[in-house]
Amino acid sequence: MLEVKNLKTYFFYDDKIIPAVDEVSFSLEEGSILGMVGESGCGKTMTALSITRLLPSRNCKIAEGSIVFNGIDLASLPEDELRKKRGSEISYVFQEPATSLNPVLRIEEQMKEVIFLHRKDIAAAKRDAFIVEQLTEVGIRNAQKKVKCFPHQLSGGEKQRVMIAMAMVTRPKLLIADEPTTALDVTIQAQIIVLLQELRQKFGVSILFISHDINVIGELADCVAVMYAGQIVEYAKAERLMRQPQHPYTQGLFECLPGAWAVKRSRLNVLCGEVPKAGCFPQGCRFHPRCPKVFDRCRKEMPALARQKENQEVRCWLYSGSEI
Repeated sequence: MLEVKNLKTYFFYDDKIIPAVDEVSFSLEEGSILGMVGESGCGKTMTALSITRLLPSRNCKIAEGSIVFNGIDLASLPEDELRKKRGSEISYVFQEPATSLNPVLRIEEQMKEVIFLHRKDIAAAKRDAFIVEQLTEVGIRNAQKKVKCFPHQLSGGEKQRVMIAMAMVTRPKLLIADEPTTALDVTIQAQIIVLLQELRQKFGVSILFISHDINVIGELADCVAVMYAGQIVEYAKAERLMRQPQHPYTQGLFECLPGAWAVKRSRLNVLCGEVPKAGCFPQGCRFHPRCPKVFDRCRKEMPALARQKENQEVRCWLYSGSEI
């Protein structure tokens, strides 16, 4: 349903070119969930914004690549045609529900706007009942009362559910969820994960789920793309990646977590250093300054994404295989 090939999104400033997303390729099957994981600054959100072409500034452009959605390349689609797909066939749940909702409008007013723009088939007389039905469907209790509330009168979990309800009003084919569980406590996180699974099963919606929590990704996703410094460094079925991560960065993420992957020690492992800023990427493999397994070739040459067993793809000189 969605196939991204060799996507490059760059910032252009005078004579300087800054790569934010660099040679990213992945596919998303109909009705499946793709998890995208990595630290802050790895390019996850920029990849999602590139798919919808909601880029943050005029200086930011898709320089190369294709984004084929149901046979149509969104990267080259005229803006007026793209608007017909955004919000109707493709919906986006942004990272912070508190900042996505208008603080001076009641919930019902904000949901009516979505219905007015994208669901002409719902008569005005039926909109109130439809809104209550949608909020109930995403697990908001006493929805008939909550539609009259302003966003500040709702809890964090309720705001996120409202955002998901608004996104699902149009029955989209693709839902992009950008860290929808980040600001929520653990029990609410679990409820949102269950909700997304239920929506996938009920409506057949495909989901691109972005998170920095690899445990959440492993629980929800069918496939996982691990991003680092604007690139995908590992791509595999979720079960395979959770069982046998191969890239040193992916292994490092697991070793930072308590649980089966954590060696019994008084302190958890730490990934030293930080993600390099776009425009300041090192020569060779972009992870090599932080990699515990680095050797000379890593510092000089950029590895390609190479296919391993069970179609697991890894961008690392430690592994041999055919280049993708």
